[in-house]
Amino acid sequence: MTLTNNHPKDDYPLSMDDDCSTSSGSSTITITAPPPLYTPRLPSELILFMFRFLTAAHDLRSAILVCKLWCSCGMDLLWSKPALLTLPVAERMAQTMSLSSTIFPYANYIRRLNMSFIAPDVTDPMLIQFASCVRLERLLLAGSNKATITGLQRVLSGCSGLYSLDLSDIPAVTDALIEYVAEKCPRLHTLYVGSCSSLTDDSIVKLATSCPQLKR
Repeated sequence: MTLTNNHPKDDYPLSMDDDCSTSSGSSTITITAPPPLYTPRLPSELILFMFRFLTAAHDLRSAILVCKLWCSCGMDLLWSKPALLTLPVAERMAQTMSLSSTIFPYANYIRRLNMSFIAPDVTDPMLIQFASCVRLERLLLAGSNKATITGLQRVLSGCSGLYSLDLSDIPAVTDALIEYVAEKCPRLHTLYVGSCSSLTDDSIVKLATSCPQLKR
């Protein structure tokens, strides 16, 4: 009796089918493997698309434990818009990004940063720690009355792709800061500066000139 395997060795557990043939006194049993449950060559773009259907964070955290590729794709989604609901959470995240050596480039994953829940506690040192988030698309800082122009400029310094910015109710928002935004954020299309009484027409005109996509 001879056994033949139609699939590469050790790829999957083997199972014996019911098709046996006998020739010249010997029988041949064909062993076939079950079809693969997944393909290791699945494009990362497709994995990211499927992961977007995982609305619960704990499901996404479970998915990133499957393999390195899934982990890489899942980390991008987990960190794209972190929930900074309390000051300790924000401080731990800032501390993680300030480490000299990490497994993943966490700061590069962040696209949306909402600090409105911790606005009264946002200070320049914290803003400076988030300055490494150079791929920001939305930044909400409304009510951060402890922030100064120094911290605000630092966090905006690398945000060339920023398209939405909320600076409402921040006393430090002046013409100088708006002109800085006009210089560093040319793709901006939404800017909120409610209750910022120090602004003049000059900075608004420069902003409108430098940001052609500005809508509101």
